[in-house]
Amino acid sequence: MWKHQIQIAFRNLLKRKQITLINLLGLSIGLTIFILISLYLDHQWNHDSFQKNRHNIYRIESILGGTSANAWAPHFAQKYSEMNQYARIKPMGLRMEYLEEGKPPIVYKERILLADPSVAEVFSFDFILGDPQKIIQTKSEIALSESLALKLFGEESPIGKTIIADSEFHLTVTGIYKDLPSNSTIKMPALINIKLFEDVIQTPGYLESWDNWGLESYVVLPERFNQQALIQKLKKELYAAYDISEDTDKEIPFRLAPFSEIYFSKIDDFWQHGNRNNLFLFSAISIFILLIACINFINITTAHSTLRAREVGLKKVVGAQKKQLCLQFLTETLILSYLAVLVAITLTELLLPIYSQLVETTIQMQYSFRNLLILLVALPVILSILAGLYPSIVLSSFKVSHILKGEYVKGQKGGFLQKSLTIVQFAIGIFLIVGTIGLYKQMDYIQKKDPGYEKEHIVYLSTNQDINKQFDSFKQELKKNPNIIGITRSNGHIQDLGQVWTLSIDNYNNITSCFWVDSDFVPTMGLTILKGRNFNEGEADRDKTLLINEELASKYFPDGALGKTINDREVIGVVKNFNYTSLHSKIEPLTIGYTSEFPNLIPVRLSGNDLEETLNYIEKQWGRFAPSHPFTYGFLDSQFDHMYKEDQRYLKLFLIFSGLAIFLACMGLFAMAAFIAERKTKEIGVRKVLGASEGRIALLLSKSFTRWVVFANLLAWPVAYYFLKKWLSNFAYHIQIEWYFFFIGAIFALFIAQITILSHTLKTARKNPLESLKYE
Repeated sequence: MWKHQIQIAFRNLLKRKQITLINLLGLSIGLTIFILISLYLDHQWNHDSFQKNRHNIYRIESILGGTSANAWAPHFAQKYSEMNQYARIKPMGLRMEYLEEGKPPIVYKERILLADPSVAEVFSFDFILGDPQKIIQTKSEIALSESLALKLFGEESPIGKTIIADSEFHLTVTGIYKDLPSNSTIKMPALINIKLFEDVIQTPGYLESWDNWGLESYVVLPERFNQQALIQKLKKELYAAYDISEDTDKEIPFRLAPFSEIYFSKIDDFWQHGNRNNLFLFSAISIFILLIACINFINITTAHSTLRAREVGLKKVVGAQKKQLCLQFLTETLILSYLAVLVAITLTELLLPIYSQLVETTIQMQYSFRNLLILLVALPVILSILAGLYPSIVLSSFKVSHILKGEYVKGQKGGFLQKSLTIVQFAIGIFLIVGTIGLYKQMDYIQKKDPGYEKEHIVYLSTNQDINKQFDSFKQELKKNPNIIGITRSNGHIQDLGQVWTLSIDNYNNITSCFWVDSDFVPTMGLTILKGRNFNEGEADRDKTLLINEELASKYFPDGALGKTINDREVIGVVKNFNYTSLHSKIEPLTIGYTSEFPNLIPVRLSGNDLEETLNYIEKQWGRFAPSHPFTYGFLDSQFDHMYKEDQRYLKLFLIFSGLAIFLACMGLFAMAAFIAERKTKEIGVRKVLGASEGRIALLLSKSFTRWVVFANLLAWPVAYYFLKKWLSNFAYHIQIEWYFFFIGAIFALFIAQITILSHTLKTARKNPLESLKYE
């Protein structure tokens, strides 16, 4: 029986090549997009699955984000046995150089991870060479990822060889580990002992500080522990350390954050995070696309149902029952679904390299037993039921008496489900159009919003000991170039969190972000001083004064901040709020201190004229003052764009998938228009005989589509508003959802509807009325 059904199914599919090809193309495209999105979603939802301790790792977080005081973790580990396994980490960009006699140096700039030696016990590494228990025991040792080792040493064994970091620090390779997966929260091409950081910033004792908050601290806790009891004990420790009375109503704000939640958290830290709202949005798009593909199949099949009427009539005359006919049509759909799945898998494999570049993540098809079961069994069956059940019922329901009278076309009223499906298609299209407009406007708002500083034509130079010792002379030489209009020093990028420290305000310790700069920072970066004055160069202000932002002034000094004292430093000015983190986060209290410590970066403002020549001049002066250090630089506006790289990537994906979804929807609307025009052929002929013009006929027949667009808007607008509002909630600063987003979506949908229906109705209306009246 099944062999006979399959043979007939193939015969029917080959007989109707055009319809089969259209259905196969629509299903294949829909499935390909669905599979691609699903692969990315699976990759994101299964982040850090390789971490063996992922359910037992916790990060000690503070009010400022993922960082905590440097001394917390080691202190807690000594006091409480359940916290004795810990690791502190901090990423930092370093220039890695391997010198081999007789060969040119091999150099790479990498964002390595400074960490306690216990990092390999807390986090999972797959070491190829070296003992995980003995790596980075001293600050002169380094462990490399497999890819970085290959870049620096090729196929040679790197164990025991020396790498020079930032032309100053000689590091011996003690281990090689496999590259971490692309969906790892913590990405690290190399590991170095965290004690080296004290040498880099030239600050002995930094790692034992209770008032510096520049590290992330992770602890491994037992599977079952009383979190509330542990937190209460830790609070007592912190109250004692910061000399705070336990009966105060103010608390040290901190929490133990499960590592499994960090990837999707919105907290500020060192890592790029996934976004649940974006994943939910793409889940909706993948379902919409699959739904559109199924709707297209239903509409195209039912629109051409008249071609199967004679076949159904003959089979019923010879005794075929409805369930047998229904099974026959479902078998055809199942075969078509299998073919669509095979085509989709082929297209997916072909597109994966391009897709991986687009999402900037390595995505691969995993042909496990589970996945093969889903792709080759579950998906075709579900697809055939979704797409083929209704057409099979419609086709098997033709009455022999109607067929013999030639009434099978006008006997099919059935328009309710087709109309409903078409309205759903319109609604999905309107939803995607509104969403696309909202996402685009938000990204445009980000690019154009004034961050509170001037980001154009700022070049960042990484400093070193040679430059630091001669900075004043280096600065004077740079100032001789008329295209260099500002030079300063800071402890970090203005778009980074910078460092944090503990402020003593109103006899209470407050944790606040801070930038350490010199006296030229404010004018060079284009900051605005609202009250007070800027730093004066020299000993009078250095290490004795502070600038604070509006947020800190309004929060702690509502009666006026000028002249107040914070950590033995006088507040001399209030700076206008500026976004020193991305627009995802609201502006928090900030201090800017004048000091000669922590001079990590040298921001240089250029005029923008003769840019290449100016950079060559800076490089030449750099070679004079620091000949043993390579000249490297970066632009602030590039750093600014990098902050929103993830959002730009999602916008690009949304535009591509939305465009494909709208294309599929247009295919379905085209089929539905053909169906309507076919049913109205004789009516059009009668109207032409009675004197109706082609335009009048087209306008009359387009009314139904206009009504459908109205219903679709009523369905799509609240859903689009909800999803767009949820996505915008990712940003502390965002656009307002405007009425014209929805108006444009409605007009665009109406335009598509009219163009689609007119393409068919005008073609039918131009026929000779005699041919139309003879139809059927």
